[in-house]
Amino acid sequence: MEAIRKMFPDAQDSVTVDLPPSFRHRLIEVVVMPIDAAPANSTQAAGSAWPAGLFEKIAGAWHGEPLVRAPQGTADVRTPLD
Repeated sequence: MEAIRKMFPDAQDSVTVDLPPSFRHRLIEVVVMPIDAAPANSTQAAGSAWPAGLFEKIAGAWHGEPLVRAPQGTADVRTPLD
């Protein structure tokens, strides 16, 4: 497998990776992932795609008509597994 590995000690909003001629005009996959721990001042909860404190901030914030769950009907009868 041919691969490119380029490290950015202090990545900014955008980075550039030059592709070798053998990669051009081909289906490629680009994978970007951090290899260090998130900074202590990160606004994102560890292991989460949601900003830290988001759910505490929005929980109970709905001010419209009460939300009502429609009847769900009855569950299908299924053959038991052996």
